[in-house]
Amino acid sequence: MIDVHLRYSGNDLHGVVAKVVDMPRHYVEIHPNIRTQFWDPEHWPKHVLVRYTWEEQSEIDVTSGFFVLFGSVTKTSVSITGLVMSVILSIYVLQSSRDKLARFVMETVAEGSMSGGVAKVE
Repeated sequence: MIDVHLRYSGNDLHGVVAKVVDMPRHYVEIHPNIRTQFWDPEHWPKHVLVRYTWEEQSEIDVTSGFFVLFGSVTKTSVSITGLVMSVILSIYVLQSSRDKLARFVMETVAEGSMSGGVAKVE
């Protein structure tokens, strides 16, 4: 079996790692004839199982953001800076997640209006 691990962030693919691994026992139970057909030189085409796993990497460092917001609130200027940074960070997060938010709203409205009505989301 080929195990393919893909790392992405937003619409960008950052890396791919592929390796050959033994098929897990429950895969062999689900597909009992794959092993015999694979080693049979007379049987073509060969079947190969491929398992894809996706890992999303965050574009925003949340830990550093919390440190800026709450790390050192000893002076008024630092808390004002934290407030300004939180507003800027919130705007950036909303802008970078616009497609996901729109898809979520469209799906939610579509599920809520299954009774036959027409819903419009802009």
